[in-house]
Amino acid sequence: MDEKLPPSLLVEANPDHYLNRDREIISKLNERIEKMKAENYKLQKELKESKEDHARMSDYMNDGLDKKAQEIARLELEKAELEERYNRERDQNLEDHREKLNSIKEEKDREIMTLNRSIKEIEIEYKKIQYFKENKDAMEKELDDLKKEKEELSRKLTDQQTLSEQAYKKREEKLMQQYAEEIRKIEIDAESKARNKLSLEEQDLHKDNIRLISDMKLQRKEVEDIKNDKKKILEENRKLRQELEISQAQVKDCATKQSEMQKTIKMVKEKIRNTENEMSQMSSDFEKEKEMFINKFNAQFQDKEAELKNLKEQVKIRSKELKSMKALAQMILDQRSDVEQFFLESLEQIKEEVQKRIIAEGKTKKLPLINQKGKVYSDKVELSDLDWEDRERVLRLLFSKMNMGVPPTNWR
Repeated sequence: MDEKLPPSLLVEANPDHYLNRDREIISKLNERIEKMKAENYKLQKELKESKEDHARMSDYMNDGLDKKAQEIARLELEKAELEERYNRERDQNLEDHREKLNSIKEEKDREIMTLNRSIKEIEIEYKKIQYFKENKDAMEKELDDLKKEKEELSRKLTDQQTLSEQAYKKREEKLMQQYAEEIRKIEIDAESKARNKLSLEEQDLHKDNIRLISDMKLQRKEVEDIKNDKKKILEENRKLRQELEISQAQVKDCATKQSEMQKTIKMVKEKIRNTENEMSQMSSDFEKEKEMFINKFNAQFQDKEAELKNLKEQVKIRSKELKSMKALAQMILDQRSDVEQFFLESLEQIKEEVQKRIIAEGKTKKLPLINQKGKVYSDKVELSDLDWEDRERVLRLLFSKMNMGVPPTNWR
């Protein structure tokens, strides 16, 4: 008994002892298998939950990224639309104000041109008035001279007319007397000629009579000419009086026009000053409105920039979280890969040890058959108590169940 017997002889010598030991080993193996299955199921569940969490997080992050990208695109589009609308409204407002200013400027230019023409006309009239004022004394002196000349002519004409009338009357009376005497002489001569058949002397008297009649006609013609000259002088006097009245009326009219022109010039200057003030006020209002619009747009733009920056920060944070989740999931996958690699290396090592033992002993050893429930005895067995073949079977069974994801019976 002191010598070490082979395992087959020991089994034949004491089968119950070895059977109990095998049962204990199998029980321990079952317990270890259950623990490993529970750990494997727990790891698979954690991996599945991690994958689900990772998928949910990825979906959430992708949705968040898509939403953020859509929000960023929407904000960029709104920013572009705001810039375009601002530029369009700014250009439209500038164009409207430019057209308004141009129309106002054209209207004011037309008014200024009209006023300049009026001022030029007023200046021409004013120059005429000034010329009239400057020549007023000369014209008045000329009018006085004309009046004096007219009075002198009227007096001379009256005197001449009186003298002419008196001379005409005297001459007419003399001629009438001469005519009467000649008539009487003619009658006497006619009678004598009738008696003496008209001598040569009577013929001469007849010729004198004819000559006297012709002279009388000439005198009458001269009287008529004097009367006509008198009428002409009176007509010239009337015309000069009318011209004097017209000149006085023109002087009054020019003075009135000068006063009105001064009022018009003052009103035009006031209107031009008011127009310049209105244009200056409109330009100032336009600049204020433009500055207010630019400030409003800049405020909106800064708000959008801040919102966009905040969204980018959130996307950056989410990207970091997603990157961390991916790293964690990859770490879990790497850990499982390490566990699988450990199992495979353990199996390979067990195979090598089994081959070495088989070569050394020259025989194989089998485990007892296991029922369908995977349990034979309730006793627990340590893995270190198993030989290399039993360890290989245990590891293969554990690895297959771990890959199939079969939960242990006592898993909670």
